[in-house]
Amino acid sequence: MFIKSIFRTFCSFGIAFFFSCGSGNGVYSSINGVWEGSYQISTYSGVIKYPVCLEINQSGNSLSGKGWIGGSLWKEDISGSIFGNSVDISLTGYDTFDNPVNISINTNVIANRMTGTLTKNSSNFNLDIRKTSKSSCNWADKNLVDAFARNLSRAIADNPDDISGKILSSFITMVPSISLKINGTIYSNWWIGIWEVRDNIHNNEYTVASIINITSGDKGVYWYVNDDNLTDTTYYIGLNTSYNSRLVNITGLTDFSTNPNKVAAYGDFSTSTIFFSDGGFEDIYHNNGTILTETAFLETECNAGSKTKVFMTEIPFYLYFDNGSNSVAVPPEAPFATETVQALYVEINPC
Repeated sequence: MFIKSIFRTFCSFGIAFFFSCGSGNGVYSSINGVWEGSYQISTYSGVIKYPVCLEINQSGNSLSGKGWIGGSLWKEDISGSIFGNSVDISLTGYDTFDNPVNISINTNVIANRMTGTLTKNSSNFNLDIRKTSKSSCNWADKNLVDAFARNLSRAIADNPDDISGKILSSFITMVPSISLKINGTIYSNWWIGIWEVRDNIHNNEYTVASIINITSGDKGVYWYVNDDNLTDTTYYIGLNTSYNSRLVNITGLTDFSTNPNKVAAYGDFSTSTIFFSDGGFEDIYHNNGTILTETAFLETECNAGSKTKVFMTEIPFYLYFDNGSNSVAVPPEAPFATETVQALYVEINPC
């Protein structure tokens, strides 16, 4: 499939209340709480940034908690210390490709802001995070990220180990939940992720999505619609090149052997049970028009002629498909109702 060349290019780029008790040994600031922001580095092509969220628990000058480092780590244990206004934190884990990641953070605290250096393995980045009023980061953990990676790879390449899902799942921060109906039974609080991708290098646009439940086995719905003809008036992502909303209505969702560019399926992968849509006119992915909610929250460095921007969006959508014996409706009232969820828009540009 043409999509393979996209991912070869894509894969090449390898966020309070405060008081100070003074400074010096045995005297420390209070930094309990949730801190969000980004680590970033300035390059010739601009400032590259990756989101960060830390849940910090403080006991005296000792720090613990959980940390998320965008693109690299999800809900890993924090260890560290604070003396005066100087903070040292470390956390370790694995990225979506199971490569080891070692993070050390060295910052100074002023009011509700920490600035300093984040070291990822041997590379140093500027860090800027601020105290929030949140009680938790509410980001995905590594098990959820890995589950999305497998399902996205199934949707794009019919292979849970393909690199495509690992790349896209690395952009995950918060994950919304949704209700759906499978074979007449309604299920609630399944995780959903929708990615809309515009590749301005290969002149390609596609939507890939997954709804998963990892609490009772590896179960999920996935769909993939890839536009191989950008000159027609059928759109496959809900934003135009000026970031304005547009309608998406893709019918005839089917299986890989019939059309690898219009796939929808449900699987209980713990039991190897799977069924695909059968390509009927009623098998539909519908998007009322994507809404861009903020500027890019993640930008990758230029590498091998490409760089990537990731934006938060909202998508009002429904999905319905069947194969005669089985059916999936998202939300449960589909195709007679839509549900709006947070999603991601990914833009791949030459540099």
